[in-house]
Amino acid sequence: HGDPSISGQLAGRGIKKKFIPPYPDWARKEGIEGEVQLDIIVSPQGFVKGDATVWKTSGYRELDYLVVKSMYKWEFDPLPAGAKQADQRGTITFYFKLAK
Repeated sequence: HGDPSISGQLAGRGIKKKFIPPYPDWARKEGIEGEVQLDIIVSPQGFVKGDATVWKTSGYRELDYLVVKSMYKWEFDPLPAGAKQADQRGTITFYFKLAK
């Protein structure tokens, strides 16, 4: 369970606030591991917009839901004044791996 990876237009954008959902006790007890990959859109001001779309499911709806819900707590750095002020799209992958 570590930091998520980000690709696409958001790959180099700074992050002001991030929230990593805790590994759920039920998943830990069951030995469940997985990845949840979301497609997100971020406004020029740095806020996650609209619906975060699950591109790759963990196979567990509850785990996917935790990740989607946590994504709306994130805030990216605003785009600089000279940059094109348009929404940016990116893919973010959360990892749920048990310590060995």
